[in-house]
Amino acid sequence: MNKDLKLMLSILKEIEKGNIPKAQDYGIEKNEFCKVVDMAQDAGYIKGAKFSRGGRGNKYITGFLDNVTITKAGIDFLKNNSVALKLYREIKDWIKIIK
Repeated sequence: MNKDLKLMLSILKEIEKGNIPKAQDYGIEKNEFCKVVDMAQDAGYIKGAKFSRGGRGNKYITGFLDNVTITKAGIDFLKNNSVALKLYREIKDWIKIIK
């Protein structure tokens, strides 16, 4: 399963729970974290995220998720893909056992 998809699912789940996820929670750079949050917002899964960009390549400097909320589309995406993520984890565990 794509790394960005797994990260997006986790971020959406945290937002759904009312938490404000941060790059540090995932051990990744702010730029990578903000890129995935922005992708979720562009897809219509969340709303209210704001970003500060600048520097060479117009990278994300920081993201502001204080007022972010999950949308109906985000909840549907989370439900549909949570099953796939669970199945992915189970298959991954079975492969470890077989090896």
